[in-house]
Amino acid sequence: MNSSFCRFPTDSFLEEFSFPDLMVVDGEPLLNDDRTDEILNPRLVAEVLSPSTADRDRGSKFTTYRTIPSFREYLLVSQNEPLIEHYWQTDDRRWHLEDLRG
Repeated sequence: MNSSFCRFPTDSFLEEFSFPDLMVVDGEPLLNDDRTDEILNPRLVAEVLSPSTADRDRGSKFTTYRTIPSFREYLLVSQNEPLIEHYWQTDDRRWHLEDLRG
């Protein structure tokens, strides 16, 4: 799929659309009805940080992604320094962070 995005409900029952830089699914993609551009079951999402998106990527986007049952890993890739922030969820549903520096 060329330009896919996640679609999921928020707590306010409005729909939010997100266009992640990279998304990985485990198994077959779960699509929203007959829409081939809406994937509902991302396992991993990666975002490349920019000054205009970093706060949203670390804040509201990550909060919303965590409401997706299949979501387990989040990568935030800095474009200003050799740094990847790797968040992952363990079986007890806790989130952990490891900074990977190059």
